[in-house]
Amino acid sequence: MPPQTTLGITVEYSPGRTALNMDPYLRTMVAKHGLQECNVPKIPMTPGFTLQKADCPTNDVERESIAEQAAILFPNQGITDYKSACSTYRSVTMAIAWYANSIGGELQVCTSILGRGMQSACIKGFKALKQLLRYCKGEIGKELIYVKTREWGPHEFPQLKFFSDASFNDDPDTSKSQGGFVGSFDDQAAAVFSSGQSATVMVSTYAAEKHFVFKTCKQIMYLRMWLNEVGIPQLAPTPIFCDNAATVSDLNCTVPKVTRNNKHFTLQTRYANECADLGHVKIIKADGKDLVADALTKVLPREAFHRYSNRMHYGAHALSNVLANQGGALTEFAI
Repeated sequence: MPPQTTLGITVEYSPGRTALNMDPYLRTMVAKHGLQECNVPKIPMTPGFTLQKADCPTNDVERESIAEQAAILFPNQGITDYKSACSTYRSVTMAIAWYANSIGGELQVCTSILGRGMQSACIKGFKALKQLLRYCKGEIGKELIYVKTREWGPHEFPQLKFFSDASFNDDPDTSKSQGGFVGSFDDQAAAVFSSGQSATVMVSTYAAEKHFVFKTCKQIMYLRMWLNEVGIPQLAPTPIFCDNAATVSDLNCTVPKVTRNNKHFTLQTRYANECADLGHVKIIKADGKDLVADALTKVLPREAFHRYSNRMHYGAHALSNVLANQGGALTEFAI
């Protein structure tokens, strides 16, 4: 088939390979801000970056100062006052979020953090947003690549697997947790990904991990039912790799236990127990130092960020070919 474009995503087909990119969208976004010739930073955001209320302006003088600095950072946007500065901040953040939500999942945690400053933009947020926008220039040419790895028999079907992870108490204002999940078929590029902040305050890493396993289970149940409808049944429980031993032990227990450590959990988290009891999912302990979903819980250092980004975009099969074409070697890779 010829390339197909919809909602800014170009799908290119070739024998044994399907690739998704958003190059025209990214070029337009970068050109709109006059960054065609900018230097691309090594990482999209400084590790450990957060936004908090203390960063926001509290009076008109501070707002005017932010507007003046924002006009220098984004000279093509016609920023004249704080209101127009906030409008620019929201516009740029949402433009990058569309790419992040479509194929650039490794940037979701960045747009999630910056999105918290939409109502009261601060200069710290503007500088981080400019760095992220410059980084998007380097995303031009990056694809989600799915490759054919075998001939499937009449009763054989590709199976899903997911990775879930969560941080704990990383929002300085609300003490809420950031977490997310990544799902794919065996050793392929990511098919679904999500990063966001917990709806309520988690009182332990155990609670945070189980909360985001619950969110993962919801996505899995939707996909399992949809795949069954289109003739690709999931013949075994969908594995969820998680690095929290208490969560793994709890969800794999055939008789759910109520203890002083989990009796406060909401009914939502009990949903994960039911999914495991009914055989829809299986929770597997994974090494926390090599869990791809870690990229959706916080801003990572350069090496870890790029390692997980490559896993999400290429999967094991396509990445080996990409590195071979670049003269590199495939090392420390397991998705």
